[in-house]
Amino acid sequence: CERLTGRSLHELKPVRTFGKKVLIVGRNSLFHTRKRYPPATPGDIKKAVQLEIEDIFPLKKPYHYSKVFRSAETYTLVDIWAWEFADYKNLRQRFPFTHLIPEEVMFVSGKLEITVFRDKDITTMLAHSKDGFIGVSSCRGAVTSPWFQVFLKSIRRHTGEAVEGINLYKQDIRDAGED
Repeated sequence: CERLTGRSLHELKPVRTFGKKVLIVGRNSLFHTRKRYPPATPGDIKKAVQLEIEDIFPLKKPYHYSKVFRSAETYTLVDIWAWEFADYKNLRQRFPFTHLIPEEVMFVSGKLEITVFRDKDITTMLAHSKDGFIGVSSCRGAVTSPWFQVFLKSIRRHTGEAVEGINLYKQDIRDAGED
């Protein structure tokens, strides 16, 4: 929260919008994977993810969010985000949220774009379009050409589209000479 608002969590006040209070789970608290399932209804996909969530991620008590990325005649690709729910029990007492949403799901744009940002020494590349999240890759240090090329190939494999924009965000001005 401090990264987004500049204020500590204790200073934040709930915002009421149509009775929903949404907490966005930061990228640094998330695990993500894209998994292939047989063709099924959204309800059946949700049940399948719930049954195997503890086997997918190395968490004691995972809480998760899933979204169908693509459905085809022979398979369904599902994005799954998970985080340790125990971390949010105390938070719920201060901020009684009704929905938890991964930060990556919030990235949406009118065209296929890649957003690159740093948080301390971790650089993240996140691809998003009008349909929302497409893919993400993170590593220590600055973006290298081979890493960027591999990420682009993975995006093209899933979309077949050309990237129309790149958004670059720096952690702070002192990083300017490092990239």
